[in-house]
Amino acid sequence: MIAKKCSIDTDYGKMDYLIHYPSELKDNLPVLLFLHGIGERGDNIDDIKRYSFPAYIDDMEIPYVTI
Repeated sequence: MIAKKCSIDTDYGKMDYLIHYPSELKDNLPVLLFLHGIGERGDNIDDIKRYSFPAYIDDMEIPYVTI
């Protein structure tokens, strides 16, 4: 898996997010949108990497994109 930290500017300020995708990209990959719980709220995107779904998929090679 390849992990990438991204951000987008919104009306509420900058919003960071993580995207993971397979090393070998193929056409029409499914997308999994992970919505974290209240425990991972805040400005520190590294909390998401440590304590939630991305922490489990970093060492896997799954055939879909996660955001």
